[in-house]
Amino acid sequence: MGILEWLCWRRFGQPLTPLVAEEKAGNLQAHDKVSRPRNDLWHLVYGRGSIEPFKGNSRHSEIMELGLNLGLDGLTDEELADCFDEFCRCGRDHDPDALKKQRARVHKQLEAARYENLRAIPGRHRFHAYGTRGIAARAYQSASREIHYVEVSQHGKQPECLVYRDGTAVAVENSQFYGPGGLDRLLEAFGVESPEQLFSMFFPT
Repeated sequence: MGILEWLCWRRFGQPLTPLVAEEKAGNLQAHDKVSRPRNDLWHLVYGRGSIEPFKGNSRHSEIMELGLNLGLDGLTDEELADCFDEFCRCGRDHDPDALKKQRARVHKQLEAARYENLRAIPGRHRFHAYGTRGIAARAYQSASREIHYVEVSQHGKQPECLVYRDGTAVAVENSQFYGPGGLDRLLEAFGVESPEQLFSMFFPT
């Protein structure tokens, strides 16, 4: 995550990328939100004074966001407070009920962010296409939309082959798609006749 993304998340509890997309579509509210972290960063870079403090307790929010998948989500309210007493350096006593409410807010924020990020991705690029023998493919598009390729893997795990628009297929050495017969195995899995045809499943021309 870059500094602008971090500033936007801390300031509004929203991811920057979908806001930029809405700004480009002419949404004035999104434009105001995108402009704010840019202005904050400008003040920080050029030493033009401190920026307005974020709402709420950003230290607690960051601990909660990092820790939900590390066990915080399974703690009782009292256990959660004990954990924050141990690891948080804010110097205050931590109230179980307040942390319970904050945990719920963070859950809601993260779920909303996941939805907004998905909504910003074209439908064809969101999901895997599954071929035979558990071979899966999914699209990759860089944030600048300048780099496109299709990742091919076994059951959606580590990519074993990348397929580009011009039909170039780059396979990882020792993968099932490397060496003689590898390309045929790839095409057969998805019932296509060429790498270009596989690519066009996700990026139609």
